[in-house]
Amino acid sequence: MHSEIRHRSTIAKFIPVAFCTKRVLGGLRPPNTRLAINNSFWNKLLICMLALLPACKLYELNREINCTNPKAACFERDREAPTVVSTTPASQPSVASPAPVATLNTLIVNFSEPMKNADELSNYPNPTVSGGSLSIISVTKINAQSVQLNLTGSVGAGSVVFDLSRLKDLAGNALSPATVTVLTSSIAAVPEFVTSTPGAYNETNITWTNTTPYAMTYAVKKNGADCSTATAVAGANVAGTVMSNAQVVTNLSYTQITAGATDTVRVCLTPVSLGSATSFTVNVGRDDVAPTLSTLSLTRCQLPYTISVTCTDNGDRIIYTIDGTSPAFTVTSTGSTVGATASANALAYPTAGGYSLTTRGLVTFRYLCIDKAGHLNTGGVLSATCQSKGVWGATGTGTYWHANSPTQPYDVWD
Repeated sequence: MHSEIRHRSTIAKFIPVAFCTKRVLGGLRPPNTRLAINNSFWNKLLICMLALLPACKLYELNREINCTNPKAACFERDREAPTVVSTTPASQPSVASPAPVATLNTLIVNFSEPMKNADELSNYPNPTVSGGSLSIISVTKINAQSVQLNLTGSVGAGSVVFDLSRLKDLAGNALSPATVTVLTSSIAAVPEFVTSTPGAYNETNITWTNTTPYAMTYAVKKNGADCSTATAVAGANVAGTVMSNAQVVTNLSYTQITAGATDTVRVCLTPVSLGSATSFTVNVGRDDVAPTLSTLSLTRCQLPYTISVTCTDNGDRIIYTIDGTSPAFTVTSTGSTVGATASANALAYPTAGGYSLTTRGLVTFRYLCIDKAGHLNTGGVLSATCQSKGVWGATGTGTYWHANSPTQPYDVWD
């Protein structure tokens, strides 16, 4: 009886192999466990299994080479929802109190990870606008983690809410939160800071709208307690007449802003027919100091490891590359489009959380900062040849990098 039970157990384990090797066994089916065991069958089966051992090795749950297998011990499914780390112009919730804008022609969205369908126009319903109307006419893919929404229309005083609920990452996780909100105003300055430094932002464009139901005469002034005590400024469109709901762009040079200070620019409106006054205000600063960058050097780290980069003195944006190319900004100093555009090869550095380093081997992290007045710092390069090593401990494994390690990497798993 014990012999019959033992044979039944052994046969049950080898039935799949016997079926798979039917051709090798000459079509012989596994014996019925109620019948006597045929030694000839077991001899053939043993030969078959020995022949199949090398092939069976390919199906082992090998942590080294089979981590894409969901049944492998090292397999990790991506269940983390992607997020919006920043936008240009700034929006909520990535910035708690973003500066309001008076116009919105483009919105650059930077995601926390590569997205699967962020460059498809059909995934973007037109935004909800308070007191205005905007349409998304096209989408420009900047890189795997950044897109630019191209818009047409006008904004009122309030907010513009973009619905991003249709966007997913490469693993199919939906974006969360699913909306971003850009605040709008009847007046805004772009840029908010100017400088005397050549090649940086030497002018600002103050866009404002006559939100009253009347035709108005206007005069642009600065500082003072009100329009009667403010000082007149020189520039383009600093005085004239504006119709109800019409928009005006006032251009001011850095020479009109006090050095090292922030001035309050006032648009003073007087109804042609009523004689009473209305004013809009916006702050414009002058910054003549270039920014500096500081980094947390890479010496020894556990993956994933955050590289922290800060841009001091009125920093605006940091961009970086890890593909061997150099990041760059194209700066427009004067005219109607004063501002800076990052090069297509550059990625937006997530200032809130830092850059998460996960790549083994030689890593060259190049970075560049621009401040709110358009100054560029000299940039920086953090380069290290790092070695991955598996370290076993009570809580599992860790992967450490060492700058002075061998150049030949170990094939390890995290």
